Amino acid sequence: IQAEKTIRERDVRYRQIFDNIQDVYYEASAEGEILEISPSIESISKHSREELIGKSVYGLYAHPEERDELVRSLLEHSRLNDYEITLTDKDGSLHRCSLVVTLIKDDAGNILKFIGSMRDISERKQAEAEKADLEKQIEESKKMESIVTLAGGISHEFNNALMGLSG
Repeated sequence: IQAEKTIRERDVRYRQIFDNIQDVYYEASAEGEILEISPSIESISKHSREELIGKSVYGLYAHPEERDELVRSLLEHSRLNDYEITLTDKDGSLHRCSLVVTLIKDDAGNILKFIGSMRDISERKQAEAEKADLEKQIEESKKMESIVTLAGGISHEFNNALMGLSG
């Protein structure tokens, strides 16, 4: 009876974690069928967990070839960190996501599934792009400032030469 109570308490605790994590936890079969996914997927895809379980992950990829490349990389490395992909949501909006994914095999080396977590990094990527644009604008401003300073110096020297001639 105590063992059953301990198991139930553990299950409740894990369910609470699973239901409340901000990153998306997922499990997918070798063929790409979504076996498990946390409710937080709704914040990225606008799909409910129930809508996605049993469906193909290929439907979420904005560029399905990214999934093929992910699988190739996983077969080579077995675990990937900060692997970036682009997902599309129900509305067609794109979301750049970072994955941590592990290849799970049985004792015979057969692929059982992929497990991992996903984080939407779209805002971070947009901020990085905006920062790069601002840095480029600042660099252009510095170049223009240098040209203006140079032009002012040349103008001053030219003016001095003209004063000498007119004097």
